[in-house]
Amino acid sequence: TLTSIFFLPIHIRFAFIFFWKNRLEGSFKVFHQNINAINISYSIVHLFIHNAAWIGIASQFFMENQWIAKLNWWKTTTIPFTLGLFHLLIAINQMSAVMFPFKHKEMWTATRLF
Repeated sequence: TLTSIFFLPIHIRFAFIFFWKNRLEGSFKVFHQNINAINISYSIVHLFIHNAAWIGIASQFFMENQWIAKLNWWKTTTIPFTLGLFHLLIAINQMSAVMFPFKHKEMWTATRLF
């Protein structure tokens, strides 16, 4: 909980930097924007839904809406998988920059990423 409280503003700041500052290479910037969006959504769900249910805030609401339990499945399976996928893509991106320095920009254009 303390790490989520501490890192949520940092992730929001990174999202601001990656969105408005265009100094990074295009594909690297896209991957980091996705990672930040996932981290922000994880922190928001953890802080405002799971911690509220754990502490007992609005316990009647959480008892009546069982679909909120599905957010825990999303938080523990989908988010780590997508984070791992984007980190793998960043690793492949950086490896291709080292192995193919002249073809790197052609391989990782923005149209191919979307």
